[in-house]
Amino acid sequence: MGRVSIGLPFLNSAGTLAAAIRSVFAQTFQDWELILVDDGSSDGSLEMAQQIRDRRVRVITDGLNRGLPHRLNQIAALARYEYLARMDADDIMHPDRLNRQVAYLDARPNLEVLGSAAYVMDERCGVFGIRGQLAGPPDLHRVIAHGLFIHPTVIARTRWFQSNAYDAAYPRAEDHELWARTFSQSAFEVLNEPLLFYREHLRAGKKYGASCRTDRKILRSYGLAEFGVVGTALAIVRSYAKTGAYNLGVSLGERSERMLLARRNRVPSSEEQQSASTALGVVGRTRLPGLD
Repeated sequence: MGRVSIGLPFLNSAGTLAAAIRSVFAQTFQDWELILVDDGSSDGSLEMAQQIRDRRVRVITDGLNRGLPHRLNQIAALARYEYLARMDADDIMHPDRLNRQVAYLDARPNLEVLGSAAYVMDERCGVFGIRGQLAGPPDLHRVIAHGLFIHPTVIARTRWFQSNAYDAAYPRAEDHELWARTFSQSAFEVLNEPLLFYREHLRAGKKYGASCRTDRKILRSYGLAEFGVVGTALAIVRSYAKTGAYNLGVSLGERSERMLLARRNRVPSSEEQQSASTALGVVGRTRLPGLD
């Protein structure tokens, strides 16, 4: 049995998919299989993925658009290795991501799900922030109100994902709902080391609004027991206010939107910027068999 199955669903990601896959090949840890699952692409993404020539890579397609929760559950069913790592088609793994996360899980047999912090980058791979570092251990209150993991940083024991499916009734925040539903019965941790380059897209207002609507549904589903009626109502009001502030920022132009997004991140130090640049350079120089 191998060590890590990497699940990468994609939909019309021709502009970023090669870089995401390249970052898998750049890993210092090489005992992996890569499961590329197409969700009905029509932009050449599928054809590009099918050109890769490596026995560790599987490309799965049925020509249909079934949505992310379905594809994530499909990946869990297909995974053959001990651990299952999440990955998105517009992000880039740090070359040491799998090495660091596998070693951490190996040393803690009771730990089930592990995430990490992430560098935040723009559309041109310019790093401008670090996100996801926690001041202390996570608790259910935080998970329900804010979520927990940056989704594509997550790696878990494959059997955990196979026993805990994503719910398609919570689109755009299916991961948030999964953590809220399973937190009390699972062992979660987050590494404060940034092990992923997370791409922040501008002008994503419709998607952001959909995520916030689902976040409010999660508050209604899980918040009452944790916050009470008044606390849940206040959390929902804050969610509406956050959505309104973001929409206002978008309406005022790109500079305003960038300022709003920057508030979610910590500015990297010069040493962190250099480390990020070095890691991205390693990925960029990595060869993709069949494409390069």
